[in-house]
Amino acid sequence: TYIRKDGSRFPAVVSVTALREADKAIIGYLLIGTDNTARKQIETEEKLLAQRLRDQQFYTRSLIEANLDALMTTDPSGVISDVNKQMETLTGRTRAELIGTPFKDFFTDPDRAEAGIELVLSRKKVSDYELTVRAVDGKETAVSYNATTFYDRRGGLQGVFAAARDITERKQAAATLARTAELLEVTGALAKIGGWEVNLETMKLSWTRETFRIAELEPPVEPPLEQGINLFAPEARPTMTAAIQAAIATGTPYNLELPLITGKGCRRWVQTQGFAEMRNGKAVRLYGTFHDS
Repeated sequence: TYIRKDGSRFPAVVSVTALREADKAIIGYLLIGTDNTARKQIETEEKLLAQRLRDQQFYTRSLIEANLDALMTTDPSGVISDVNKQMETLTGRTRAELIGTPFKDFFTDPDRAEAGIELVLSRKKVSDYELTVRAVDGKETAVSYNATTFYDRRGGLQGVFAAARDITERKQAAATLARTAELLEVTGALAKIGGWEVNLETMKLSWTRETFRIAELEPPVEPPLEQGINLFAPEARPTMTAAIQAAIATGTPYNLELPLITGKGCRRWVQTQGFAEMRNGKAVRLYGTFHDS
């Protein structure tokens, strides 16, 4: 550090050279001092930038590790380049074991997994692509695979960023719901009771198989609500219309026994019940039953 005449200080680089006579005897020293302020500022700025980069990398890694989904990146050929802890847990393998291995190797259907990577590369993005992960202990987990391509600053393709979400519970719930629906269909057929519902936002009418049987119509052709009302005998339609209007307006349920003209022209009496699902004082859905009496 040099001290100027005014007492201020500045960093300096000092070089010292010995001055010698012909016989190489030292007769003095030459001292050269160079102001090093600019260089020191550059070094300080470089240190700050390096620290900011480390902080950003730590922050990014923290976000990746905090994610509940299993995350991974692959190169364009489908070789894993990075994973998070959730991916380690899902596969039962360490990060070191996963990096450098083909993405497809950890799924029950490698061809479908490889096709998923190719799909991302062609479309730039894939959502809800279902795969099944097989862990090192043989445990299988159904996942929903969502992925996108990522690039460097020059726009060069770097690979695929993918997230795998465990959907085991969702698939189990769907299977349970399907079994329950099937049981209700069987029970309804035995009891000759059909079900129906109307989404009042879309005006879509849905029937169970037994309702189709009672009305002698072929699924899946479901009539619009107005046509459904017109299946009742002409003298019963005003009563049916009024009951539906009251249910929509005030949520009033109904239980009526009315004559129906089937799709084959047969006249039969049915007991029909209807209920309204209200949301914030407004009917959003009608649902009920048909009983072949």
